[in-house]
Amino acid sequence: MPENSSPTLDPTTLQQLKTLETQAIQCALDTNWGKAIELNKQILQLDGSNIESHNRLGRAYSESEQIEKARSSYRSVLKIDPYNSIALKNLERLKAISENGAKINASGALSPDLFMEEPGKTKVLEATELAGPEILAQLHTADRINLQPNAKGVAFQDASGRKLGLYQGDLAQKLTNLLKGGNTYEAYVKSVKPSELKILVREVQRAPKYINTPSFPTVDNGFKPYVHESAVDSPAPEVEHESADTAATEAAVAKKIASVESLAEQELDHTPESTEEEE
Repeated sequence: MPENSSPTLDPTTLQQLKTLETQAIQCALDTNWGKAIELNKQILQLDGSNIESHNRLGRAYSESEQIEKARSSYRSVLKIDPYNSIALKNLERLKAISENGAKINASGALSPDLFMEEPGKTKVLEATELAGPEILAQLHTADRINLQPNAKGVAFQDASGRKLGLYQGDLAQKLTNLLKGGNTYEAYVKSVKPSELKILVREVQRAPKYINTPSFPTVDNGFKPYVHESAVDSPAPEVEHESADTAATEAAVAKKIASVESLAEQELDHTPESTEEEE
């Protein structure tokens, strides 16, 4: 049975709802907001108390810059569940955007430098063991994420504490130790797809004992503070001596060869005379 659907619905309607929800979730993940609006409206015509569909519709309206309709959808959620964290969070988000005069777009209202990467202080981490698509579909780019170290790595959680994924890469153990040691970080959704979740983690403050320890690797800019002597194209005095020595050696060899050839010729001249005397 689809989540939050009425238990009195007949089996045919329930199956239809399940199909529509699957399509609506995929449209959200594909950022096809127009189709997402259409599908979620169809769901709510069959089951007006479907909280997930109200939230998805609010997201689709928000991304389509239909702010008042987005607010209405989230308020509909609160009429059913007054403490729904997703609706509350998004109403606060829409309020902040309106107050700041910011514009909604497919990637949310972003600070210009939110995803600016700084060597040693920021890192984009890719999650494994992802949550289901129905949860990932509710994420926005730039959503704030909580980091929770555990025995397997660093868990990514949303504002309500739901696990979104787990980081188990090369830096997992180091980041776990830094978190437990008192370092503080901010984390945001960088990108989300049906089978991919990337989180940007930014170091905010280092604990005293890690004051000289960068959280993440710094980038090698390729600069080398020396020039290898083999790269210097300048003649050295030794080169001239080597050339002179080589020339002298070649001259000596040539002289020796000439001497040997001369001796050989003398020997040849002498040999016939000796033969005639013997005869």
